[in-house]
Amino acid sequence: MEQFSDTSLLLERMDEFTRLYKKLNSLLLAHFGLTESSLLLFDIIGDEELTLKAITEQSYLDKSTISRQVNSLVSKDMVTKADGEDKRYSYFRLTPEAKQLYHQFREESVRGFADLLASMTDDEQQKLSILLNRVNRLYRTAL
Repeated sequence: MEQFSDTSLLLERMDEFTRLYKKLNSLLLAHFGLTESSLLLFDIIGDEELTLKAITEQSYLDKSTISRQVNSLVSKDMVTKADGEDKRYSYFRLTPEAKQLYHQFREESVRGFADLLASMTDDEQQKLSILLNRVNRLYRTAL
């Protein structure tokens, strides 16, 4: 019973962290005119030229959702679409403008997070990084 209450408390703290992070992130996204879905696609595509299948596999979302989101970015001139040699596949790449916007967003995000962590010692920040890495690895394994 003791372990359950500790686990329950840990889940509550993770939920609170997630809510607060999402709120701060959504404010920053709005400042840059981005959405969470566009940010996810920017993260996945990066400097690559990827097929819809590759993007879908990395996103953990269904193909129709990713297709709709990618096509929305194509219509906003944030992503280019090029047909493959055999026309069965299309390849998607971020435009230079999207890359610049993504870079600016990431810089501001890092700066803001650094400000939040300023009250923590280097040792505490390193421990937090190690623990978050472990939790992420556990989640990836579970998926």
